[in-house]
Amino acid sequence: MTSPTIRPAEIEDASALLTFWRDAAKGVSVTDDPSGVERVLTHPTTTVLLAEENGELVGTLIAGWDGWRAHLYRLAVSPDRR
Repeated sequence: MTSPTIRPAEIEDASALLTFWRDAAKGVSVTDDPSGVERVLTHPTTTVLLAEENGELVGTLIAGWDGWRAHLYRLAVSPDRR
């Protein structure tokens, strides 16, 4: 197994994120729809990080900043990588 590559998500990743979260995140959020994902991907103080291994999405993390505190949420890891 190789080490995952970490990169920021882009708008083109929205569909893959929704599919991944449905499979890896045990439950859905009220924002688990294309427009919700687009909002988080384009928000100026939020970054969605993707972990990929051999071209396969294996993990995600949303990192946000409210001007005072950092927030980390939506950590999801592929079940076979846990």
